[in-house]
Amino acid sequence: MKALRLVEPKNFQIVDIPEPIQDGKHVIIDVERVGLCGSDLTLWKGTRIFGSGHIMGHEYCGTVVDPGPRKDLCIGDRVAGIPANYCRNCFFCNNGMENLCNETVTKGGPGVTIDGACTARFAVLADKAFKLDSAVNPELGALVEPIANGHHAAITRGNVQAGENILIIGGGIIAILTAWWAKKQGAYIVMSEINENRIAHLKKFSAADEVVNPMEEGALKAVQAKTRIGFDKIFECSHPNDKLFNETLIPMARKGGTIIQVGSMEGVLSFNFFAFQYKELSYVSSWSITENDFTEAIWAVEKYPEEFLPHITSVISMEEVQSRMTAMASGKLQDVKVIIDPHR
Repeated sequence: MKALRLVEPKNFQIVDIPEPIQDGKHVIIDVERVGLCGSDLTLWKGTRIFGSGHIMGHEYCGTVVDPGPRKDLCIGDRVAGIPANYCRNCFFCNNGMENLCNETVTKGGPGVTIDGACTARFAVLADKAFKLDSAVNPELGALVEPIANGHHAAITRGNVQAGENILIIGGGIIAILTAWWAKKQGAYIVMSEINENRIAHLKKFSAADEVVNPMEEGALKAVQAKTRIGFDKIFECSHPNDKLFNETLIPMARKGGTIIQVGSMEGVLSFNFFAFQYKELSYVSSWSITENDFTEAIWAVEKYPEEFLPHITSVISMEEVQSRMTAMASGKLQDVKVIIDPHR
């Protein structure tokens, strides 16, 4: 069967691999849709330490063809898979922090460090397959994982509360989904984005109360002034750098506020520690998702499907991924969220 393999940095190839065989530990699915993610871009570029050589695909859904040990699943049920091989027995798993389980690193995560779901059929660890309502379409099924990332940022780590003033830096899909969860808590949302096409999308479809272009002189200061004291919480959902941290994040936050780091970076970040300390700011990181984030995301797609569908802007074949990734790396890709149909 066909599969999409990252054979080396900047080189996706369609390869033939054998179909999975039931071993009594997995649920075998016909893969319907796979999400193309910013994490895939960093893997493609070779900037992530995880390396290459594996089948891509960590955001996915499909229909069950062999439920294996899962007596609660039937052939034809639609499921989404959580892309982490956590153990359920360690300190972190027992305290709802499955994303920090050591076995997620040592055993790998599908589509990130080991073979993923960008293929016709895939074997999901039995306890990592989550049933979806039959009304959830495949595109939304593949969006469960990024919606869970938004929940992890806004709720699990950000603890957004009603009435808070929230600034979100970036207008990509994770920023959009972070804003969605924050808005559901009753916060006031300002999103900052420089790409005009994204700005137009955010104004039309996102949960933001205001969308500003920080390249326009005084735009951020104007929205900060409305808060009178600064933003309660700032979610950095792009790619942090020294200039952004020192000239935007610290100045825009209110005293005693919190900066939540959602976007990933490689290397060292330098910032004015006295300016940070003087305002008694807190700096919180957000990494991956927990099982609770995933189940909350399933609730969201089942209850509010129409609020997520506009963000899915393309469905493509595996053969088109290489060119889309090149466009994404150049900054010329106009899509908000690209979904792969492995059967095209």
